[in-house]
Amino acid sequence: MIGNRVIKNKKAQVTIFVIIGILIVVIIIGFLYIKNKQEPGGNEKPETNSITIFESCLEEDLKETVEMITSQGGYLNNPLNITFQFKDSQKVQEISYLCYTYQSYFSCKNQEPLLMNHLEEEIEIGISNQVKVCFDEMASSLGRRGEVVEANYRGFYVELAPGKIIVNIDGSITSTKSGQTTRQTELKGNFPSRLYEITKVVQEIVNQEATYCNFDLLGFMLLYSEFEIDKTVTRDSTTIYTVKHEKGVEKFDFAVRSCSLPPAF
Repeated sequence: MIGNRVIKNKKAQVTIFVIIGILIVVIIIGFLYIKNKQEPGGNEKPETNSITIFESCLEEDLKETVEMITSQGGYLNNPLNITFQFKDSQKVQEISYLCYTYQSYFSCKNQEPLLMNHLEEEIEIGISNQVKVCFDEMASSLGRRGEVVEANYRGFYVELAPGKIIVNIDGSITSTKSGQTTRQTELKGNFPSRLYEITKVVQEIVNQEATYCNFDLLGFMLLYSEFEIDKTVTRDSTTIYTVKHEKGVEKFDFAVRSCSLPPAF
């Protein structure tokens, strides 16, 4: 009987020690977790924080550039345009022709067969100065956190993709802190946008106008109800199109002059 009691006591002691050990481990893990949450950026990679700073810095300038380009038919500057004012707007716009002919009865010529590439280049021109400013701000933010930073900026390029605009940076940032060195080379900012989808529709409209002298607006919108397309015909037989996407804020205005009738005398 005495032997059984000794064995039971030993088992009880072992159980207590195991429970105490588990509690100590849980307390240590909880302490480390709370400490990590309290430290700025403690649970985020340095490059994640840096890109967030870059995106916040560039967002407004990119938005304004895209708005200017899409309100002017896809160009920052283009002499081939029509001056037009929408009824619900007080602003007079110079809207570029994306398909044009000066001849009567003839179908128009597509002015930008590679429209997607053209828009990427126009955006690059519009934001080029600000991208460098935001890259420098991204590097400076690491320096303010006590890191030794070496930044190398060589340029950038813009990419239109489904649901977003990507700004790819050609450069690198090397930062050192507490003897640990981190090198960031794949730096890119992602900005929500439906410009890619809208551009696909604009290309389809231009292709149909160049081929058939007309665009099947109702048929297209029945198939692709997420798009809203408005069409206005002016006195000189120019057609002004406006394309919107239901999930985006952008709208794309552009002009077409195709198979126009000669002026009446």
